Amino acid sequence: MAETAGLATCGCDDSVQVKSLMSVHEAVSRAHALVRKPTGFELTDLGSAGDRTVSRDLHAPAPMPFFNNSAMDGFAVRTSCFTGNGPWKLPVLGPLAAGSPSTLAVPDTAVAVRIFTGAPVPEGFDAVVMQEDVGVDCDHAVFMSRPKIGQNVRQQGEDIARGALLVRAGTRLGSRHIGLLAANGYSAVNAYRRPRVGVFSTGDEIVEPGQPASPDQIFDANRPMLIGLARQAGADVTDLGIIDDTLDETTSCFAGMTGKFDLIVSSGAVSVGGHDFIKPGLEKAGGEVAFWQVAMKPGKPVMFGKIGEAIVAGLPGNSLAAYVGFKLFVDGMVAGLSGRQGSVHLMTTPAIAGFDWTRWPGRTEYFPVRRAGTDEFGVPIVERLGRGGSASLAPLCQADGIAVVAADVDAVAHGDMLRWHVLSNTD
Repeated sequence: MAETAGLATCGCDDSVQVKSLMSVHEAVSRAHALVRKPTGFELTDLGSAGDRTVSRDLHAPAPMPFFNNSAMDGFAVRTSCFTGNGPWKLPVLGPLAAGSPSTLAVPDTAVAVRIFTGAPVPEGFDAVVMQEDVGVDCDHAVFMSRPKIGQNVRQQGEDIARGALLVRAGTRLGSRHIGLLAANGYSAVNAYRRPRVGVFSTGDEIVEPGQPASPDQIFDANRPMLIGLARQAGADVTDLGIIDDTLDETTSCFAGMTGKFDLIVSSGAVSVGGHDFIKPGLEKAGGEVAFWQVAMKPGKPVMFGKIGEAIVAGLPGNSLAAYVGFKLFVDGMVAGLSGRQGSVHLMTTPAIAGFDWTRWPGRTEYFPVRRAGTDEFGVPIVERLGRGGSASLAPLCQADGIAVVAADVDAVAHGDMLRWHVLSNTD
């Protein structure tokens, strides 16, 4: 099935240059290989454990349900009492309600016990008949049909056996996991600590949003966006601000981060321009570049390396490229640093092109698309948004997803199959 994305461009992606670039697949693998699984964990209250990653398997300390209980409001009975032909008329004892310890003395004779949902079923009683199916004659219950063993009774341990696995180590806890653990009596769990992530932007041309800007300056969009994405991914994030476009400033910035972070994310200054100091600054500070430049668009000059124990992810200054680079590479790196099981990457599903487009092949291309209906089989039809190469986030904010075009595709025709990543409201 073809992957798709991109725009027709100039011939700047000549074959010699493209062949020297690393494929997206290899780059994702190499970026994730820089991550070491965490070893430190901390006891975390269950109420604060949402989005945390558990460091060990969690098992059920007791069977669930804890005891045989009624699934209905009705009458608990012994099925052995229903002999001969009905109707059957039994005296009523009780009532038994959920949460109220019962001291009810139940004789061995044929009786029915008035019972409510969740209440413990008395010893020896093996069925509950719902109240709508029972008649009442003074202080007797009248049954028109013979109940079956186990009817409307939640058996002890039928949902979860004692010792059963509840949550596997490496699971990022969601609300459903919290509920399950609470139901089984957990008040706290051992969780890996959140990875420490520092985020900064580079560029003499960018200023803080809300601050005065000269006519030749722009507001820093990338840093707030990347901070939000990192927190969404589960990181403990530090805002490192904006650094000047000088080698000394960049070197000093990296040198001052030693031992403070598990991952450092920058945007800008990773290309080959006269003011692109991320690579040389990292190396001068004692770090190393693992790889640089990937056959993707936007985001070719993405760079990854290390300084001390910290991973460095240098994303481009183009805002759309920075967003795509984070989703492609950094999401999975934060997941790995958090101890989560399984790889995390830009998940894609099939879609159908609702547009015609030609482009220069050689790089996998990513661009925002909008859903424009479905085909007869329910596969989404998508339309391109924005202009090729644009750094604007406006089309992305109007999009339902990000389309992906494989590096070897030079044209997409209306009706072609492609792949897309569906955006959620929190992306």
